[in-house]
Amino acid sequence: MRYLLTLVLLFGLTASECYAQLGSSTNLFTFKKFEDNPIQKSLVRIHANGEQGVGLGSGALIGKDLILTAYHVVRGATTIDVLVPHKAFRFKDAKLLYFDVGKDLAVLKAALPKAVKPLTVSETVPKQGETIQFLGFAGGQLPRHFDCKVLDVDNLAKQLLLDSQVIQGDSGGMMLNSKGEIVGCIQKGMVSITRISHLEGDTLYNPLLLALTTGCDCRTISDFLKANE
Repeated sequence: MRYLLTLVLLFGLTASECYAQLGSSTNLFTFKKFEDNPIQKSLVRIHANGEQGVGLGSGALIGKDLILTAYHVVRGATTIDVLVPHKAFRFKDAKLLYFDVGKDLAVLKAALPKAVKPLTVSETVPKQGETIQFLGFAGGQLPRHFDCKVLDVDNLAKQLLLDSQVIQGDSGGMMLNSKGEIVGCIQKGMVSITRISHLEGDTLYNPLLLALTTGCDCRTISDFLKANE
């Protein structure tokens, strides 16, 4: 416990946040084998071309030609390209259909191969301690799919806090339940020790493992989609 208190004094009580698209730090995680299955097929890579270069992010097919992503991935883009790596398919000039700055969500329109099966949005919010799946493009190149835990459910902000850190390119990736349904959208990464002391009793945590991910949950996504039907 003395070690933990020392960490609190050293690092302070505030969290350092960054957009997942801009993050660069990693966490320990276990890769699932990236196979040719419906869940992983739905993941797409987004290249947002703008005056400052190319912004990298992730997204997922949620309907016929409709892709859900985080708005900050495509904010300010002059053109947007969508890539389906497992099909070696690239759709240029995807259209930004609608977005919500406050919710940090956007929907793109792009004609993708028929083999890409849309994901559905869950009606059930995961519980604290539940294991969910993380699906995104690390570095905008490497697809990754692994399990992580929900550390907290913010019912006021309708957000989830996960025990895993984002890497550049993960923004707009999906949080999925055991059924492969979307329970959240990956948006920001943060490093914090403010909540760690009460998670598992007196367990001491290495500060290198205190990389976290936040994102809106399925309630926010459903509200966003319904408002733009």
